[in-house]
Amino acid sequence: MRESSYKSSTQTLQSPFRGGEKKVMKKSLSLLIALAMVFGMFASLASAATTELTTAQKYQWFVDQGVLKGDPSGNPRLDATLTRAEFATIVASVGGLKVINSVSSFSDVKAADWYFAAIQSASDAGLVNGIGAGKFGPKLNVTVEQVIKVAVILANIKPVDGAVVAGSSAWAGPYIQAAINAGLAVPSNYKANATRGQTIDVAYLVNQLKAIPVLSDVAATVNADDTITVTGKVVGSADSVKVALGTDAAVAATLKDDKTFTYTTAKQSAGSYKLTVVAYDGTKASVAVEKTVSVDAFNVSSVTVQNSKQIVVKFNKPVQAGTLAGGHNVLTSYKLGTNSVVYPTVADLSDDKQTVTLTFANAFANNTYEQFVVSGLKSASGLSLAEFKQAISLSDTTAPSIANVSYVGKDAVVTFSEPVASSATDINAAVSLNGIQYTVNGTPIGYTFAKDAKGYVTLTFKGLEVGKAYTLNLIAVQDLVGNRVDLTSTLTVPSDTTAPTIVSVTPENGNLRIKFSEKVVTGVKVASAQGVVYSTADTDSNNEVVVATSPWIGSSFLNTSVTVSEYKDLVGNTGTPYTVSVTLTKDTAAPAFASGFVSGNKIVLKFNEDLVAPASNLQTATIDFVSTDSVRQSVSLSAANSTFAYVYDANGNGAPTDSGEAQYLVITVADASLLSSGALKNGTYKVTLPKNSVIDTVGNTNSSSEVTASITVSGNTSSGNAVVKLSAPIVQQGSKLTFTFSHALTSAALDVSKFLINGTALPTGTSFYFDGPSYTKVVAELPSGTIPVNGTRTIKVINIADKDGNVLSTTASDVQQDLLLKENVKPIAVSAALASDKSINVTFSENVLDPGTEGGVEIYVNNNKIDFNTNVASYTYVNNVLTIGLTNANTFAPGQTIVVKFASSNIKDANDNTVSDVSLTVQ
Repeated sequence: MRESSYKSSTQTLQSPFRGGEKKVMKKSLSLLIALAMVFGMFASLASAATTELTTAQKYQWFVDQGVLKGDPSGNPRLDATLTRAEFATIVASVGGLKVINSVSSFSDVKAADWYFAAIQSASDAGLVNGIGAGKFGPKLNVTVEQVIKVAVILANIKPVDGAVVAGSSAWAGPYIQAAINAGLAVPSNYKANATRGQTIDVAYLVNQLKAIPVLSDVAATVNADDTITVTGKVVGSADSVKVALGTDAAVAATLKDDKTFTYTTAKQSAGSYKLTVVAYDGTKASVAVEKTVSVDAFNVSSVTVQNSKQIVVKFNKPVQAGTLAGGHNVLTSYKLGTNSVVYPTVADLSDDKQTVTLTFANAFANNTYEQFVVSGLKSASGLSLAEFKQAISLSDTTAPSIANVSYVGKDAVVTFSEPVASSATDINAAVSLNGIQYTVNGTPIGYTFAKDAKGYVTLTFKGLEVGKAYTLNLIAVQDLVGNRVDLTSTLTVPSDTTAPTIVSVTPENGNLRIKFSEKVVTGVKVASAQGVVYSTADTDSNNEVVVATSPWIGSSFLNTSVTVSEYKDLVGNTGTPYTVSVTLTKDTAAPAFASGFVSGNKIVLKFNEDLVAPASNLQTATIDFVSTDSVRQSVSLSAANSTFAYVYDANGNGAPTDSGEAQYLVITVADASLLSSGALKNGTYKVTLPKNSVIDTVGNTNSSSEVTASITVSGNTSSGNAVVKLSAPIVQQGSKLTFTFSHALTSAALDVSKFLINGTALPTGTSFYFDGPSYTKVVAELPSGTIPVNGTRTIKVINIADKDGNVLSTTASDVQQDLLLKENVKPIAVSAALASDKSINVTFSENVLDPGTEGGVEIYVNNNKIDFNTNVASYTYVNNVLTIGLTNANTFAPGQTIVVKFASSNIKDANDNTVSDVSLTVQ
């Protein structure tokens, strides 16, 4: 038979089966499975079947069943070829096909023909295709490659486009290659005619096997919790599927109506496991399918030094989360160093729980090697981690970069790849938009500076124009080990014309929690028959806002309809009013203590709902402390030794305003008897809060009983006997830095090598002296121009002893501070141009301030100095441009040579630096 290309749009196929143009009837599914099995999966069963009956006996069985017409001479002609009519007849019988259209689809197939019903039912099922010109060709032969194509199509195997198989027709290559790729044992005489005996063997095996359930798509997967899930589906009739793990007894899987099944084992220890799957139809069992999987041991995959303060540890499987034994947040599980061990201060767990990012309090000593140890952790499934040790290079040679620019309304949010500053303050001179530097006094756009608990800085540029491109320049951005870079980015607020929508309105403790599709601003209106309330805040990080509706409720509950309207997103798009029926239930329960922990000298207590400050204070609260060596003491939390706050920055984003962060009571303890090196001592703390000291947002309070909470502290260490430390903030006045120490020093302390800026000694040429007779204040006067840009630097003192020989504290906060150092580079007038015949614009290298009374500015016209008192009417300062305006009686004329000179001028930048002396020719 001839066969056209699979991709051809002109049908000239002579195969008895279509190329998949129509959906095959479900009744052909038995044939689909059988043909696939004949080519490989059920070779063993085929062998067994052939030992029971000869091919001739199988032929006679088909004759007896009326599927084939017997030869009058009694000769089955098993080596003869098979006609299309005979093949279609076998397929129709095995597939259980029925005639739908009683009119023949082919001119050469008549209703009176013995093969009419078979061919027509196959045609109605979408399996049979003619040879063209409206004919079927019932007496033509079927080839091996055509049978293979049928098997691939019915097995739902995708042909391999463009495949070429030696010895086959071009159209057959994609199907033969697909069969080979699927593991089917296909004959290699592709163009040969299929014999009657071959086809009868196949058909008989199909008939024998079609009642046996068949497993398909069986897979075994090791889950994150080290359980193993087996999935698959059953083809044919089946009432159960069983799975055996190793030599254990088989267990029933869950078999669904769609014939898919699933089974999940219990957690397994590390090792290799074989799973055996069998489907049953009563007592008839499918061929067993075996799958082998391995459960890996819990180990560290990699350790990477991310920057000067962070180490990233990746594991091969999820880590147990939390602070309980084995949890990722047990900071003593990570040790850096051998002689002097340090632990991280923060351990962040990734969403997939396979990566822990460790942040340390201080920058590493750059270009050093230290041993890093991870121990004591457990996987999420409970596997213990074998101790991991590795020498790591604490080397940071990569300058910081802009990690991300995102947009919130008309604000652009810029984040960095690593910590680049250490205090939440302006870094003004280092930042410019479109070439205009920002000043301490701000600009029409403005920006904010924020730092999270790990030291990452965020710059937020507010109120940008939508669609306008701003060029952002960040000059001399420096990380904590001195890698410095100039950064440039483009900020363009995207257009937003999509109005916000309401996702849900949920009653909650007498309030309504409203969730929006995006962030909306304060002023959302909520109206009902009982009244109108407005939100008093923007939505939180979950795009939610809570409005108090409890005054609407009577004694217990209220059924009402509310309409939410007047809600706008950050660019002013207004949402459509939304009406919903709700049941509001009055909140009468007092807040309950949920959990607690210690952070430094703070005791953090979390409750089950938001709190407000109580009407009465907490000064009668107490702490009963039992140290690790069983010393007991009680402390009253008076105003002198404690402070209280009712919010906590739980997610560390620098603003304790997110959802749930008002559920905390934070007690800052200052009682020296409970502290060691500024942190709470190791031991157990029982905190007792008095009645009426914990109040929720609707006024419920713990009026009937005190609140008690018990917290255990471990892992804190003392700083030793060091006593010398910085006792006040470092102060900058121009080029002078003043350090105030807790003890009187000697002249040996006046050494540049003992005062560091970002790990580097103060500039050569710095002069020192004591300020006053106490010898506790040291002034370091820096050479002019040695601070090129404003920026926050870490300033540290080292190797200093007082006059009695006491040495420096080893606590970082005692000997180093983060300070915004202002640049001491003079601004320069870089160009002058005529703005009109009565004014000159002078552009400076940076923004300058109006000195009030000008001095040191001169203008020459054709080498003649003009009198400012009579000729100059105004000075106008806008950012980095000075506009000098003439009086009405004076003008500049074309062709004049005009020069502007600055000589000892009193014009200054925001950091009190006066402009340099310079002469400029006006252009």
